[in-house]
Amino acid sequence: MLSSQPRRILLSRLLTRSGDQAWDFAVPLTLVKLIPESLQVAVVYYFLIRLGQALLGPRVGSLIDRWERLRVAKAAIGLQAVGILGGVVALLLVPAIRHGGPVSQDPALLALFAGIVGFGLMSSLGALMMEIAVANDIIPTVVAREQLPQVNSRLKQIDLATEVASPIAAGLVLTLAPEAFPALGFALVAAWNFMSFAPEYLLISSVLTSVKSLAEKPLAKPATLSAGLLARLLRGWRGFFAQPVMPSMAAYALLWLSVLSPHGVILTAFLKGGWQISEPVIGVFRGLGALLGLVATVVFPWLERRRGLVAASRSLLVFQAVALCIGLALFFRGEGAARYGFLAMVLLSRIGLYGFSLGETQIRQVAIPDAQRGEVNGFASALTSIATLGLYGAGALFAGPEDFHVLVVGSVAFVALGALVFSGWSVRGARRVPEIRS
Repeated sequence: MLSSQPRRILLSRLLTRSGDQAWDFAVPLTLVKLIPESLQVAVVYYFLIRLGQALLGPRVGSLIDRWERLRVAKAAIGLQAVGILGGVVALLLVPAIRHGGPVSQDPALLALFAGIVGFGLMSSLGALMMEIAVANDIIPTVVAREQLPQVNSRLKQIDLATEVASPIAAGLVLTLAPEAFPALGFALVAAWNFMSFAPEYLLISSVLTSVKSLAEKPLAKPATLSAGLLARLLRGWRGFFAQPVMPSMAAYALLWLSVLSPHGVILTAFLKGGWQISEPVIGVFRGLGALLGLVATVVFPWLERRRGLVAASRSLLVFQAVALCIGLALFFRGEGAARYGFLAMVLLSRIGLYGFSLGETQIRQVAIPDAQRGEVNGFASALTSIATLGLYGAGALFAGPEDFHVLVVGSVAFVALGALVFSGWSVRGARRVPEIRS
């Protein structure tokens, strides 16, 4: 039975994730509806957001180490609130200033789009700050080591449940588009997300004020922050790569260089355009991906109790790699039942992926020193953002269905490389980290 503090953290996660997932679903659809060249604009929007996360994520992480936890919570929620409000206003202004033609030839629309990107980046950085603060700082401070697998699994269950339910609910809300106010649905989704911030803050602040150890946070020394921005960034990357658990985080980042995700845009586009699979089948495929992700949240705590943290994480990552290698062979068969066998292996691989992500999260929680949690996790987040940018680039380079086999081979190769990196570290490097020995 979890104590009141973890339960309050889980409830705050449910509130914020439901709003975030609905917002992330609504923004690209609204861009598609309001702006010419909408598909390209939506792609550029998400590319710039990821680029901003890669560049500014480490800076956001370092603030977590410098500030008291309550100040971090206020800043994170404040950034999200301003980003949502600004994004809503900017998007609602699009119909008033649009005069037709491409965005690149309309200075006013281009400036407004830049504002939409800026506010979107603010919101995403606020969400990143709260994610690192809660998952990688508050939880390992409040929750006992033996309860971490259970709490992390509950967090992942909430993420997966909202990933499925919130877009469905948001899609229904977006259909509310009366002639007098066509953007009513979008405004309601924004209000939904915005209204989640107050109870989220109240829940988190109640945890922070009720646990004495949370008020005794060691802060980064001012002397370490005296250098310029570039010097701090270089120092931060050097410090990140010097972390004993860096190979674990690098292995996780390599998994982001894969298009083999049931809810991934690139794979979905190929299944529809290349293999001509119907929308209902693709929808079932995506739903099963989330379901098997939930299976992983049950498998990991069970396996961790029996094999230990590192061995359980390694087993699940190897399972993902093996499943995708089998899927690769079926992909090149390319006909009839082999296609569905390929999809089945992609689904099974989700058990390994989500299970390993739980293990990798726990490794960070227990092994990274308290005063470095924010900065190190900020750089880890930047690394996954860089991997995502690489994936977008590969998807643009090999955009046709006839080229998709290159992306599949590359995806399996990167997952296998991640398994090799983690396995090698688990045999040698993990032994030098006493916090994760089990």
